[in-house]
Amino acid sequence: MAFELITSTERYLCLSTDAKPTSGIKKSALAKETDTGLEFMFNGTTWDPYRQPTKTDIQVAGADVSDANPLPMKLTGSLANNQTNKVTLANADILAENYTSTKYSKSVLQVMTNTAGVLSLVIDGVSGALNSGSALTANAWYEFDISLLSGSTYNLKLSVNATVQVKWQVV
Repeated sequence: MAFELITSTERYLCLSTDAKPTSGIKKSALAKETDTGLEFMFNGTTWDPYRQPTKTDIQVAGADVSDANPLPMKLTGSLANNQTNKVTLANADILAENYTSTKYSKSVLQVMTNTAGVLSLVIDGVSGALNSGSALTANAWYEFDISLLSGSTYNLKLSVNATVQVKWQVV
């Protein structure tokens, strides 16, 4: 197999009892069974099981994500971080400590702030604006798909003083 650039990924929802088509499907398409939560990736010929991250895929500094101490948000996947009513200063780290991904994973970041401002993702100490550099509207939820790379550290910053809500989960 040659090294191949995938510029977009088609996503499908189905039941585990549904037949997954193999014609007219783009290579690297993802299918999620809504009744089981299992995911599959199309390799161009067949649907292969797609690796499901576990709680050990993400190490959350200072947080206990064990089954004995689940965090308030319960969705499919491993929770990376959950901050409720977090008061943050302009351009300061929103998360108390960076967290480190131990394996490649996909994640969903949901953020709401009470003050309009530009949200930045900090990867390995390098900051870059999310939302195309546009300010987030106050009191509106935003959602971002973020790939987590093995060995990289992550944090968030907001350009203004604010109170933020953060839900970040591996999917």
